[in-house]
Amino acid sequence: MRLKPVPEPPDSLDVLREYQRAVPLVPGSTDDCCARLRDRCGLRDRQTANDWLAFLRALGLVEETPRGFVRTDAEPTAKRGREGLRDGVLLVPEALSALK
Repeated sequence: MRLKPVPEPPDSLDVLREYQRAVPLVPGSTDDCCARLRDRCGLRDRQTANDWLAFLRALGLVEETPRGFVRTDAEPTAKRGREGLRDGVLLVPEALSALK
């Protein structure tokens, strides 16, 4: 399942780790998770935090459970990023095909 366009690209895997750690270990609602991301990562608004939450989910760094979002124990890696972009982000497969 592809979710939505990617937010502004992170500068490093450390940024992905920081954003992943901002998502709770105990399930929380989308609003709670977005507020945590916004506050802990200095994001400008709730929509930007929501975009990051969806992106982290596409990378397998966050899961949506029946009770809300939780971070996974998956480590952000370049390989995970490539696979997540290819498989979980809107229009990436089409863009890659066009570049071949």
